[in-house]
Amino acid sequence: MSQVPPPPSDPLGQPTSTGPTTPAAQSYNAPGVPPPPAYGQPPAYGQPGAPQPASNPFGNAPANENRVMLGIIAILLGWLGVHKFMMGHTVPGVILLLVSVIGGPFTCGLLAGATSIIGIVEGIIYLTKTDEQFRQEYVVGRKQWF
Repeated sequence: MSQVPPPPSDPLGQPTSTGPTTPAAQSYNAPGVPPPPAYGQPPAYGQPGAPQPASNPFGNAPANENRVMLGIIAILLGWLGVHKFMMGHTVPGVILLLVSVIGGPFTCGLLAGATSIIGIVEGIIYLTKTDEQFRQEYVVGRKQWF
């Protein structure tokens, strides 16, 4: 009769585990179910437990189509042309920025005040339009001023 060797032990003499011994510790994959990702690798998008893409706090519309966000930004930062840059209108944005920052000090703030009025008026226009009107005029039609 042969003898079974004793289980390996750590330096303190305690027995160590050589692998999964209980069914809960073993890995089971049902037919048609992909195996779980390896340790340290995140699961692919769409799989359970996968990180989800960041959501837009202003809804699902891209930044250049969200009239409420653009209207508020136009009212608050319209004198700098921030809303124009967000809509992809670089030339009008640069014009507002340069007129208010460079022209403002030379005219004792008169030009900066004019550009802020433009921003306020455009912000109010954005907020009073419906989503479809805004999209048709400013996104599809690429209307740049008022």
